[in-house]
Amino acid sequence: MFYVMATRPTEHSKRCPAMAPPDNRNGAFLPEDIVIEGAASGPLKGLTFAAKDLYDIKGYVTGFGNPEWAATHAPAAATAPAVQALLDAGARLVGKVHMDELAYSLGGENARYGTPVNPACPDRVPGGSSSGSAVAVADGSCDIALGSDTGGSVRVPASYCGILGLRPTHGRVPMEGTCALAPSFDTGGFFAKDMSVLQKAADVLLEPATRRPTSFKRLLVATDAFAIADAHVKDALFKALQAAEPALKEEIGGLVETEMGDAKTGTLEAWADQNCVSENCESWGVLGGWIEEHKPAFGPGIVERFLWSKDVTPDKVEAAAAARVAITERLEGLLGDDGAILLPSTPTTAPRLRMSLAEIDPLWQRIICLVAPAAEAGLPQVSLPIVQVDGCPQGLGIIGPRGRDEDLLRLSAHIMELLKRPQASKAEV
Repeated sequence: MFYVMATRPTEHSKRCPAMAPPDNRNGAFLPEDIVIEGAASGPLKGLTFAAKDLYDIKGYVTGFGNPEWAATHAPAAATAPAVQALLDAGARLVGKVHMDELAYSLGGENARYGTPVNPACPDRVPGGSSSGSAVAVADGSCDIALGSDTGGSVRVPASYCGILGLRPTHGRVPMEGTCALAPSFDTGGFFAKDMSVLQKAADVLLEPATRRPTSFKRLLVATDAFAIADAHVKDALFKALQAAEPALKEEIGGLVETEMGDAKTGTLEAWADQNCVSENCESWGVLGGWIEEHKPAFGPGIVERFLWSKDVTPDKVEAAAAARVAITERLEGLLGDDGAILLPSTPTTAPRLRMSLAEIDPLWQRIICLVAPAAEAGLPQVSLPIVQVDGCPQGLGIIGPRGRDEDLLRLSAHIMELLKRPQASKAEV
């Protein structure tokens, strides 16, 4: 079933030939032509953006990736602050984009509205839940796209589609005017192809920094995270980093191997288990009442996760909360004020379309091992498209200290420049 959401245009979204929407060749955009011109001037003038369909736009229903949600909610009374900030900076909104149902998946396959086509690998999933956001940037339909990252929903599709993605420090992008999944994890992230554009978007979207800019002096390679990745993914990322290491060593101090997990907090697999308890149970607390009242016809995998969350016992929730505190302390201790942690954004390149739950669930468990650390601690993480593996993109993740998002982006830009040099060209495995 395809449900077309009822909308009514606002004064600012009246269309003219100069404001035509993208051609939607890869199915990233919702069918409504929601096009809004930005301010007459500003740092983003001349750039375009799209918004994931959990951000409110005044006068339009926010669909949250699910037709029953759209049918049971009224048009938004106001535009989300993050969307408005981009408009006020001069960027032009060219549409809203598809997402996984209720933002509760990492694959990007929406059984209700269809799956946006991954431009980098059309036979593979685009990644979710910010699937449409990543695809719209990857195929050039817009310069910037707003997504959200609760437990990997920016970092995973950025890696799969071969673009830049930032999960900011929790709370630095305003989440008012959005549909919540798990508020203590929900983070307003965004995508771009070009690092300078990502940095410009960050300057507009991030709340003012509370920490003074400093330089990174330690690049920590998380060996336990790399061990979770497929061997050819690990080898490709290491090959690229090793080619850039001489310059990195001269300027920063080189690469230092470490492990994120320790005797107190356990392995990354244990971190992932605790993350699932905390995040999923919070999601049920937020959305469970609506689900039980309206009984939406979720696609495969969505309802199973919600029902699992419903039955978790209070003692497990309490233990997961304590583990979250310990994980946060561990990561902040590793990072200090001058460290960054390097890890694969995902353990594999994008998986094939339409895999069964039995095939995909073990992969999602491995992905959560890599995305849970930053999510648990509320830390910023960027995904950089630095290698190709078997013809598909693979991202490198970099986790930075809390509130140091701008510094993290400057470091990322520098690493990207080093990898463009002849001695450090992109690896192909």
